Amino acid sequence: MIKNQKSTWTTTHLGVVVNPTSSKGKAKKMWPDIHKELKKNFKKISFYFTERKRDGFVKSRKLIEEGCNTILVISGDGLINEVANEIIKSQKKIALAIIPIGTGSDTAKPIYQSMQAKLKIKDFIRIIKKGDLQVYDVGKAKYYTTKAMDTREERYFVNIASVGITALICSKVNKSSKKLGAWSYAWSCCQTTISYSFPPTLYTIFDQKDFPTVENKQKGKEEKKKEIEIEIKKEEEIEEEEEEEEEEEEKEEEEEEEEEEKGEEEEVEENEKEKEKTSQIGSHWGMEEKYDISPTQKKKIALFAMGIGTFFGGGMMVCPKSVVNDGYFDCCVAPSVSLKETIQLMIQMRSGSHIKSKGVSYTRGKGVKLELPKSIWKLSEKKRKRELDSYRIELEGEDVGFLPAKFEVVPKALNIIVYKIEN
Repeated sequence: MIKNQKSTWTTTHLGVVVNPTSSKGKAKKMWPDIHKELKKNFKKISFYFTERKRDGFVKSRKLIEEGCNTILVISGDGLINEVANEIIKSQKKIALAIIPIGTGSDTAKPIYQSMQAKLKIKDFIRIIKKGDLQVYDVGKAKYYTTKAMDTREERYFVNIASVGITALICSKVNKSSKKLGAWSYAWSCCQTTISYSFPPTLYTIFDQKDFPTVENKQKGKEEKKKEIEIEIKKEEEIEEEEEEEEEEEEKEEEEEEEEEEKGEEEEVEENEKEKEKTSQIGSHWGMEEKYDISPTQKKKIALFAMGIGTFFGGGMMVCPKSVVNDGYFDCCVAPSVSLKETIQLMIQMRSGSHIKSKGVSYTRGKGVKLELPKSIWKLSEKKRKRELDSYRIELEGEDVGFLPAKFEVVPKALNIIVYKIEN
């Protein structure tokens, strides 16, 4: 969903990045016709074909250096993510445009209001030239790139990031030939679900905000009632506190002596905690200082998804209520359940009805911290690396790294040319 669409954009120098292998070579086959239409509509064009994995970063940097003020991606979600990262890091006002040709093309669905399958080449070019612009939020992720945990990477995402079974599925899909197209995800989903271990995961949500459901409204009324009861008891508590103060003063001297003895022990424990925290998440972005922190939860989960957009896995509505510019992630946490229930949950994601299923948590937050259980660190290096397969992270359908990790919303960070349905 998109709100507050306002401005328009004029493309003076169009840059194009094409993944020739996208969708079994479809992008390469379509390029001559697309190029022909682009030359009719834009005076200045520069373009590059990607040649290897992660080449989108390189090619988009070249286009930015050449002065392109709009960069068009002709590919799927992976290349869109690479180009978006370079645009954001450049800190220049550059618009992102997309002709979605990929296995899933989930990022483009909100951009084209799920109408992209009905649009022809001339329609896409017309939309880009018209330049209806929407400012998007993006997610920022920081994670380990290898199981050895020797390097960290910071990367932005426009659509969805997830941890758990979905990340392992993406890993399997990306290693496959993708000959089945969108069905490649479904097939890998079945294979992974059967063998997935549903490991315990620690997560903390920052500035958590519940959706205004009937259940949450009732919860609000109950909380208000509790506040009134607390206020009534306040006066009684004041009297009790005065009596307790006298007793406390007598105990203070004894406690001071005990505190001095415990001081050194506590200092050692605190240093150990800080050391563990640093080893888990490294340097932070100040989320602890900027936002309210919800209690850390430890659960066996099937997945934890953070959405700016709505879709992943070739059309699964994992975050059906997401708004791309509201300053929040939609956070969907699916529990560890039986094989049958997990498959049912995946089926429900096609329509977004999974958020009403028992045990599924669906809320919003401005940041998320995901950590490994302490038991992981007690394992041998070989066993720990094996366990880390269940703690993979995926961004826009690419398996990029491993927990521990942190995620934060960066509001209004990317300009995207969108499809505006005329009234």
